[in-house]
Amino acid sequence: MMGQEMKHPCGDCIKIAGKHYCNMNCGPAVDPKTGAEIKFEVQAPMQLDLDPTAVGCAVFTEEISVAEAHRRFPTSAALDNAITSRDVIAIMNAMRFAYDAHQGQQDKGGDPYIWHPLRVGFSLLPDVDACILGILHDVCEDGHVTEGQLMLALGGNQDLGFALGTLTRGDEPYEQYIQACARTSLTARVKLADLRDNLNPLRLEKAGYRWGAEKMFALRNRYQAALAVLER
Repeated sequence: MMGQEMKHPCGDCIKIAGKHYCNMNCGPAVDPKTGAEIKFEVQAPMQLDLDPTAVGCAVFTEEISVAEAHRRFPTSAALDNAITSRDVIAIMNAMRFAYDAHQGQQDKGGDPYIWHPLRVGFSLLPDVDACILGILHDVCEDGHVTEGQLMLALGGNQDLGFALGTLTRGDEPYEQYIQACARTSLTARVKLADLRDNLNPLRLEKAGYRWGAEKMFALRNRYQAALAVLER
């Protein structure tokens, strides 16, 4: 309006279930698409060019070849050179285990849960250990697995087993859990990848329609606070 100073959006606005929210005192929340700054880059979920049915069958059979495994990874030439055949087999074993552990589960938006740990894991490549932890980071918390089964999925690597234990939240307060994840570079990077996928605006928007916009906005703020701790 003439004679009235216009306040610019801070870029911290987000839309969840059709409602606009903003944490900053810069005026009314606006549609992020019209904001002067957008903090989150909206990207379509990476589904590995597979459908959930395929995840449970041919992709996870013992007969799958290393060449086929390489073909399904979203890798560059440099990444292909950085990952050995043994690495690919270890990652595929983790994928198979995660699929079994999360079978029938859905994320808050109603999508097959398996896509979340796969996105988290693959975002951490070419660090193979981090990738495996990302793929398996929720199997103890959300799945029903034994310690013996888990160690098989980790190739008997006790260091990865310890790291996975750190990434699995128990009864401790959330802030204490995040502080524990922040103590090592490996667990911090995996937890950061997990939080960044959970903060994907498309996922928050979809979950808001099922769980309520206010609840998802509060969860988003909790994840943002955890990011600040892990990024120090």
